[in-house]
Amino acid sequence: RAFTDARTPEDLMTAYYASFVAVRYLVERFGFARMRPMLVAWGRGERTPDVVRSVLGIELEQLGEDFTGYLRERLARFDGQFHIDFSRYRDLAAVEREAAAHPGEPDALGALALAYLMHKDYAGAERAGLAAIRIAPMHPLGHFALTRVALEKGDVKRAERCLRAILRGGADGHILRILLARAALAQSRPRDALVEAELALKLDSDRPEAWHIMLDVAEKLSDPALARRALEGLVALDQHDRVLHLGQVQALPEGVTPEEGASWFVNPMTALGMTETMRS
Repeated sequence: RAFTDARTPEDLMTAYYASFVAVRYLVERFGFARMRPMLVAWGRGERTPDVVRSVLGIELEQLGEDFTGYLRERLARFDGQFHIDFSRYRDLAAVEREAAAHPGEPDALGALALAYLMHKDYAGAERAGLAAIRIAPMHPLGHFALTRVALEKGDVKRAERCLRAILRGGADGHILRILLARAALAQSRPRDALVEAELALKLDSDRPEAWHIMLDVAEKLSDPALARRALEGLVALDQHDRVLHLGQVQALPEGVTPEEGASWFVNPMTALGMTETMRS
C-alpha cells in the first residue's frame, strides 16, 4: 500500500527506502540464504504469513513487532535533529492565515517564510524570516529561510552566518552540516568542508551528499586515501553505479604515487572516461 497509495515522489521514495530497510533487516537477522526460499514459496502462491512461518520460523505479527523495534533503535539518532518538511508549507494561503491569526509569533513567521520560499517569493521570505529573528534571534526556521534566500542571491557568507546562528540556538542536523560544507567549499576552505562533512556523516551516514563533498575535498587536497574512503562510502550506498566502481578500480593499483594517482581516482568521472576510451 505504500506504493499504491503514494501521491507524491517523496511518498514513492519513502516506500522504496522502507522496502530496502525491511530486506536488509531480514538478511541481517536471518541470513541471505533464507531469501531465495521465501521467493520460491511466494512463487508457489503461498501467503505471506505462511511463508514467514515456514521459512523464517516466526509469526508475521511478531516479525512486524521486532522490525518496528529495530527501526526505532536505528532511527533514534534522528530524534531532535533539525529537519524541514517542506510539504507542510505548500499551501501558502493556509500558512498566511495561520500567521495572520498569530501575529508576532516567531514560529508562524518562520513557517510563512518557508511557504514564500516554496513559491519562490524570496522577498516575502526575507521579510518574514527577518521578522521571526527580530522576535527570537536564534529562531531556526527564520534563519533557515534566510539561508535559502542568501544562497539564491549567491551570498555564501551570509548563508553561513545564518546556519551558524541555528547551531548556536542549539539545533543541529544533517542538512545544516551539508550546507555548511558546501559554503566552505565555495569559499575555498576544503579542510573546513571536510570537518562539516564528517559531522554530517555522524548524523546520517546513509545519505550520499557528505561522501560526494568528501570526494571534492580529496580532489582539492590531492588526498588519495580520502578519495578511496569516499568512494567506498558511495559504493556501499549505490552498488549499481558503474562510475563509482570504476573509480574504485582506479584506486586499486599499487605502486602509484599520490601525485600520479590523484587525477585517477579522486574524480570517478575520469575513470569512466578512461574506460570508454579504452573500449573504443
